[in-house]
Amino acid sequence: MNNQKMNKPNSTLADIKRRLPFKIQEIGSYDSADLLRRLEKMDPECWLEESWRQKTFKAHSSTDALNIMWNKECLKDNTKGEKHKKNYNFLNFDKVLEDLKPIYEKKFGSGDFHRVLITRLKPKSSIAVHADQGIALMQGRRTHIPLTTNKDIVFKCGQDLQSFHLEVGNVYELNNAKKHAVSNPTDEHRIHLIIDWLQNKGFWEKMND
Repeated sequence: MNNQKMNKPNSTLADIKRRLPFKIQEIGSYDSADLLRRLEKMDPECWLEESWRQKTFKAHSSTDALNIMWNKECLKDNTKGEKHKKNYNFLNFDKVLEDLKPIYEKKFGSGDFHRVLITRLKPKSSIAVHADQGIALMQGRRTHIPLTTNKDIVFKCGQDLQSFHLEVGNVYELNNAKKHAVSNPTDEHRIHLIIDWLQNKGFWEKMND
C-alpha cells in the first residue's frame, strides 16, 4: 500500500466518499447457491466465535459473524484481513472470490479483496443508524451480497434513510460513509456476505484526475 493511501486524512476521505452519487448501487449478479449449501452444513457454534464484535460495536449487537478474511487488527491498521483457515477452506472461498473478481474489476478497476466477512442479523432485530468510520472502511469499496433475506427486511441509507430491499442474487455497493441502518421484523435470519475491495487507484485519486 502506498504512502498516499496511508496518509490520506480520514475526515477528507469520508467527505469525498459521502459525495459519491449513490447510496446503494447494484454492481453485478452472483449465484450463491453453492456457498449457501456449504454454510448450512457448518457447525452452528462457529457463528459464536466473534462475540467480541457484538460487544465492541453497539450497532452490531444483534448480529453474529463468520470471519473469512478478517481479524481484530485489520481495521485499525488497514491491513488485509487474515484468512480464517477453517471457515475460508470449508466454504471454498478460493472459488467464491475467483467467481466474484471479474465483477469487482469491471466496476472498480484493478485491486484486491481486502476483507471478507459473513454477518447474520437475528430475527426481529435491527442494526441502528450509524455511518462507518476509520481510514480502512473509507478507503475500501464496501459491498454486500445477500445470502438469505426476506422481502420485509429493509436496508436504509442516506441522510433521508431511504429504504432499499437487497435481493439474493445481486452484488451491491454500499456508500458506508453515509448513514445506514437495517430492520429485520421477520422470524428469519438475514445473512450477508460483506466484502471490502481495495482499489489500486483509489476513488479519491480518480476524482482529482
